[in-house]
Amino acid sequence: MIRTNTMFDTGLFSSWKCGAAVFDLDDTLYPEQQFMLSGFRAVSRYVNVVYGIDIYDDLVALHMSGERANIFAAALRLHFKKVDNLTARNVAHVFWAHAPRIDLFTDARAALSFLRGKNIRIALLTTGSSALQRRKVAALGLEHLLDATVHNDDLLGPREPGRPVRDAFFVISAQLDVEIGQMIYIGDNPLTDFTVPRALGIPTVRIARKNGEHAAALPPAPADAPDVVIGSLDGLISLPAQKIGASNDSEMFHDSTL
Repeated sequence: MIRTNTMFDTGLFSSWKCGAAVFDLDDTLYPEQQFMLSGFRAVSRYVNVVYGIDIYDDLVALHMSGERANIFAAALRLHFKKVDNLTARNVAHVFWAHAPRIDLFTDARAALSFLRGKNIRIALLTTGSSALQRRKVAALGLEHLLDATVHNDDLLGPREPGRPVRDAFFVISAQLDVEIGQMIYIGDNPLTDFTVPRALGIPTVRIARKNGEHAAALPPAPADAPDVVIGSLDGLISLPAQKIGASNDSEMFHDSTL
């Protein structure tokens, strides 16, 4: 299914002269849950060496139940009467500092190849810890597929957690020598991803994967909503016959690709 809150015309990648596709990373190009499980395995190895116990299954169960902020302390408390803050922080450090074992979504690799074949420049815009995101990019072998990479955390000025800053798009514009109005942005989280690019006049596409971390999230307000929602990046490949941002009509468009 492709849904949009704007009318479509012809030529997103041709007559519209789209010059660059800017991608979010987590749950857009690779499964974020894969990173979580990779980190849980690293933590479990560390805890097994230090304390002689296996907490991998505990971490997975807690994660599936919705635990996020205190997951490592919660897992340790299943085995110890008391867990001090330093121990929990050490375990958390192992998670955030580990070398992830992750892979691109199959449709992500196909979409990147498709765009490159259309002479569309490809950029990556990450939020969160830039050191961590660099490790993810390296693990995915993304460097040779990208024309530009900007990490939100490397930029100066105020920022909101998880939300790309305005300057990031201008930096990408300068690096690729592509006008802001000739970009398209692809992300997954309607709570954070689309407000800024939409305010800049950049067409936005949400990839709403069935098991994604933010699959059930809804935009808080119309200004936060993406222009288009697709269930797979294969849907991005089908967009050349359509144009985002032709009007402000709120009519919904549907097809059966999801």
